[in-house]
Amino acid sequence: MITMTGGRSPAHTLGPRAHTLAILLGTAALSAVPVPAAAQDAAGEYQRGSKDARPEDNTIIVTAAKRGHGAPLVLSNTPAANPASVTVITQDDIANKLVTTAGDLLRGSNGVQVSDYGQVGETQGITMRGWSNGYDSAYIAYYQDGVQRNAASHISVNGYVDLNPLIPETIDQFTIVRGPFDTRYGGNFAQAGSVVATTRDFIPNSLSITGGSYGFVRAVASLGKKWGDTSLYTIVDGQRSDGYRDRSGAKLLKTFTKFATPLGGGRFTLGVETYNNKFEQPGYIDVGLIKDGTISAKDAISDSDHGSAQTYTAIANYLVGDYNQGLEATASVGHSALNRTSTTYPYPQYYRRDARWNYSGSVEAHRRFEVAGVDTLVLGGVSIQHTNARLTELPSQDGEEITGLDPLDAYFYQREHVRETTKSAYASLQIKPVDWLKITAGGRYDHFSFDVDNQDYDATANAYYEAPFKTKTGRFSPKVGAAINPVPDITVYVNYGESPRSPSAFSELTTNPDLNVSHLTSKEAGIAWDPWNRRLHFQANFYKTVNSNEVGQVGYTYVNLGTSRRKGLDLETSLELIQSEAVDLKLTGNYSAVKAGLADGGYVPFVAKWLAAYGARVDYRLPGAGGESIRVDLDHEFFGPQKLDSLGTYSAGTYNRVSGKVRWMLPEKNNLNLWAGGVWYPGSVYNEFGFSLSDRIYVAPKPNVQFQVGASVNF
Repeated sequence: MITMTGGRSPAHTLGPRAHTLAILLGTAALSAVPVPAAAQDAAGEYQRGSKDARPEDNTIIVTAAKRGHGAPLVLSNTPAANPASVTVITQDDIANKLVTTAGDLLRGSNGVQVSDYGQVGETQGITMRGWSNGYDSAYIAYYQDGVQRNAASHISVNGYVDLNPLIPETIDQFTIVRGPFDTRYGGNFAQAGSVVATTRDFIPNSLSITGGSYGFVRAVASLGKKWGDTSLYTIVDGQRSDGYRDRSGAKLLKTFTKFATPLGGGRFTLGVETYNNKFEQPGYIDVGLIKDGTISAKDAISDSDHGSAQTYTAIANYLVGDYNQGLEATASVGHSALNRTSTTYPYPQYYRRDARWNYSGSVEAHRRFEVAGVDTLVLGGVSIQHTNARLTELPSQDGEEITGLDPLDAYFYQREHVRETTKSAYASLQIKPVDWLKITAGGRYDHFSFDVDNQDYDATANAYYEAPFKTKTGRFSPKVGAAINPVPDITVYVNYGESPRSPSAFSELTTNPDLNVSHLTSKEAGIAWDPWNRRLHFQANFYKTVNSNEVGQVGYTYVNLGTSRRKGLDLETSLELIQSEAVDLKLTGNYSAVKAGLADGGYVPFVAKWLAAYGARVDYRLPGAGGESIRVDLDHEFFGPQKLDSLGTYSAGTYNRVSGKVRWMLPEKNNLNLWAGGVWYPGSVYNEFGFSLSDRIYVAPKPNVQFQVGASVNF
């Protein structure tokens, strides 16, 4: 239930929090249960995606039950080796998820909040560590196969991240680094942290069909071929859905093709991604009108709101060397376009288009050696990204933009041609003076330049005017950290890091071309306990962050809210409770609490005060059935209350979400998989995302229950 402050919501109680804390404590308390001496080591699970770690490091790189954590004492150029709070999500984890939107791929990870905006062809809100979930995942630096995919100066929000083009079956792993502590991936837009995705080099011939509630149908087919160490595959993903609400249907087609081959002593890969989505737009509706029966939760705002999205990206990568010495070069070119008309009362309908070309290139080298007997790893790299974007915001009517002068332009009119270039250089040093201590130190410099042709509208004169400008800015961001292993099974780590955030050419520089980068400083300290051959994992992490320039939205206008501060606590635990010939049982739990406020005493909007989740995975191997097994996967997430504006006038209450999936796996029958699953919101269906506008609260209602059934087979 979303309410105005002053009327305490019944959902704003300690019930869900106390319940979840009890589950977390109970999971940790299971450490008192005896376990078999022949416990199987879970080490090296994420190692399949690592490019340069040594075989002997596999005994250090560990995986917690269900989701992996990092390797803070390993010298490596992979982000999973940061002495920080790191989670690794593998393809096996992804296969067990019930995916209704792309953001579901990251759900359930410690401290990660995912908000489905319910606007079909647009992105979702993915965030962590007290950063707003209302700004299109723009506070997370997202990389895919070495290329940053945040859209700088996007017309929706600066740093826009769209995971919708992803085909889940193509992902080898996600590595989540909380905070701005990674030297390579902790640059622009890494305020909350980084998510690094790598795609699989090969997928065999397969076919998958899924059907579900609200007219959902999905078909995925892959064709792959190997010639020795050379491989090629193409995967095609077609979907359609009617959607829960009126005008929430979509038809989309995605493809991904990857070629990999040895070349000149190294390995070359080329991946090509395409994405086309044609969708309707249900809009955000007044929750008060739903509750008093004036409208239905399924109603759409307008009969003509609609949109489309396209993405075409090619990424080439060349990797040569090994864990001692290596070189990696990456180049990419991509085109994307997002078009939509949307209506949010009391504003009239508007049309937005963001069409851009993106070009990037990067080179990184690392070398491992000894200095006076001290194990040392040095790495450094440079990168350049260039965006050529044309941004258009116009009033519209009946789904068609109005291109001539019109009084409605007072609300929506702006045309921009943005040429934005980011040049970055970074370096880091990792040393292990003794086996139980690792020290890291490094930094990066990011330089941003803008060349903008801007056309705006003067409502008083009822005329267009030109306001072109050029500007540049940049900042150095230091990063230091350490991890120690004072006693067996316990690791302690500390970090200090800074990161920049480039200004938006669309929403900020047009009114202040001399605006510098905003920056944040973050500190964290954590401890991890991994006894019983790592079958039990418990980790606690405390952090503090100061942001120089918090950007918020009032209506459709972005404003500077001033300095903001965050402090929070992350707890996570996992336990492989049963490991036998017939049954494996793994339990997980996490809890995060954060206080995010402005220096003037106000609130940072769209930040849940606490998050909690628990999960269970059961693997049952059928006796004498040719390797057949049944897997049951369950996740239950809880989300605390959040303020919807900086004054704290409006609030959203708690909500919780249950998802589950059951798979029957028959490996000897062409790897046939049969599955069924669902998503259930036991409480409020209005609190996942909402915002205040003109003294009203607007939301995107969720269905109480969704379900899917499906099958896949290799051929």
